[in-house]
Amino acid sequence: MVPVAKSLRSVLLKRSNAMILFVAGKRFSPWVTLEHTGRRSGRVYRTPLVTFPFGDGFVFMLPYGPGVDWCRNVMASGRAVLIRKGESLVLEKPQIIVDATVLAALPAPVRFMTPEQGIWLHRSSST
Repeated sequence: MVPVAKSLRSVLLKRSNAMILFVAGKRFSPWVTLEHTGRRSGRVYRTPLVTFPFGDGFVFMLPYGPGVDWCRNVMASGRAVLIRKGESLVLEKPQIIVDATVLAALPAPVRFMTPEQGIWLHRSSST
């Protein structure tokens, strides 16, 4: 029964992501688009996410943990491109955050999600 639930979640996630990508990254959208390169295929992927500015970059929450494909791709390449409010930003130096004090410093909507982990990407110093 677990494989069916996992495959159903995968299908629903792919379809909802495809719909959200139409508005993600646009000027008034709550979603952003994260462009990352596949760690094995080398293909460029676009994933709709929600992010929060933090320090010199942005934090993305990991409700399913750091094993999700987009997080593994970003960790492997060490960089990604964030499309937010119609602008592209190069992000680098990903760090998995598990420190409760850092996560507690994030905005209130994040605390509502009760995150246990996040990934912090810093703005590129070369742009």
